[in-house]
Amino acid sequence: MESKILEHPAVEEAAVVGIPDPAGGDTIPRAFVVLKPEASGVTPEEIRSFVDDQVAVYKKLRGGLYILSRLPKNKTGKISKVDCMNIAISV
Repeated sequence: MESKILEHPAVEEAAVVGIPDPAGGDTIPRAFVVLKPEASGVTPEEIRSFVDDQVAVYKKLRGGLYILSRLPKNKTGKISKVDCMNIAISV
């Protein structure tokens, strides 16, 4: 899923986590992205629409898309999905 988000020309980094569906049932995807320094005026809605137009219904970003200044990383420099989940719960 992250690979599809990274196809957007303004996105530098992306992480997707599953959050509880408020309507019940399974989880739904929520994305967090960091924009490239030269990207300006790009909105979360623009990126979300870009992705949603290219993926299956169950992969649509129904949990939203949030732009962050940086993604949380672990000691080895990889994106920390656990920390992303903590952010997802708090927004």
